[in-house]
Amino acid sequence: MKECIILKFIFLISIYLYSSVAFANDVCGNYGRESEASQTYINPDNNSFEVISTKRLHFFSSPNKTCKIKDLFLVPGDIITGHTEYNGYVSASYAKNESWSVTGWLDKSQLKHIDIKSNHPIKNHCELVSDLAATQAFSGGLKTPSNAFATAVKTKVMLYNAPDRNCPKESTFIIKGDNVYALKKYAGFILAQYVTTSGKDVFGWIPQSELKEFNPTTTLHNSTQINIIDFIVIKNKKWIGIGSFYSNKLSGIDEDETGSSYIGDFPNGAGGLYKYTMHNYKDISLVSSNANYDKRQYTIDDDYIISAINIETPAYSTLRGIKVGDPADKVFQAYTANQAQITPEKISYTLGDMYLDFTLKANKVASINMGIPIPGEE
Repeated sequence: MKECIILKFIFLISIYLYSSVAFANDVCGNYGRESEASQTYINPDNNSFEVISTKRLHFFSSPNKTCKIKDLFLVPGDIITGHTEYNGYVSASYAKNESWSVTGWLDKSQLKHIDIKSNHPIKNHCELVSDLAATQAFSGGLKTPSNAFATAVKTKVMLYNAPDRNCPKESTFIIKGDNVYALKKYAGFILAQYVTTSGKDVFGWIPQSELKEFNPTTTLHNSTQINIIDFIVIKNKKWIGIGSFYSNKLSGIDEDETGSSYIGDFPNGAGGLYKYTMHNYKDISLVSSNANYDKRQYTIDDDYIISAINIETPAYSTLRGIKVGDPADKVFQAYTANQAQITPEKISYTLGDMYLDFTLKANKVASINMGIPIPGEE
């Protein structure tokens, strides 16, 4: 009888502990979701803090006292980078060295602002912030923008080596109307890829407030030079392009997939694999892949992109208005001939590692193909 009572007591204690943990997880999850919706961003020009607590300062998984991480803490004098504020807490990152960093919420009352420029070497600071962002990217800690294309909205938009205004790339900027690939979001910045007119890739961080989402239905194509938005096709105000996120393909395609097939995977210089899948629709065919994921600070199986598009019907057109069935002369009216490689069967344009081909039959456009070549097809 006594043993039975003891067993019941142990059972009840176990239930209580399990319920307490489950309740705490629910609370922390709720606060995490609330903070995502209501947090305020800290000015990136003044986002460095020093720990001033008299003892260990613990990280929290969410901005609530019940969400303490017992084995993760800082000590007085540690320097952190603050990103957002909510409920008396600061979402912060701390980098001890190039191979170790951590993020979480800290009690704001135990922190004080410091002037990083006068107290710490700016070069080291920028390297730490950049390394931390890269670590977060490769661990899945950075968010992917909803739109892969963005446009500069200021006369001069600087690119930065890290998501911090103290870390500009020397003499590197884009101008109002320039288009970039928006790769990741972090601390009020966008990791962007700008492709120059000569096809060179330039990567850098741009303040989110200095970019707007590109929309071909409201933005005129006014450049004579080939640029990244020339690798977009449109149908009835729905559009999709090379570099568009495959997970967001339904925003650009209004028809059901008729079939798909795995093309294969190919080793890359990062020690991983580029993987390719063909997707067929009535009016368009796509290839989704993780091509160049390592250059975009993606993990090997992060959000896949559209890396090739094939059109063989006039349902879709390019942003310059060319569609299947148009005469070859119309292609030259829309795209300058001096940038093209021309044969009797094909008119081709390139930008970096991307191609845009108009195949011809009887001097009319028979198909439109664009994308990033699969390894071995260059």
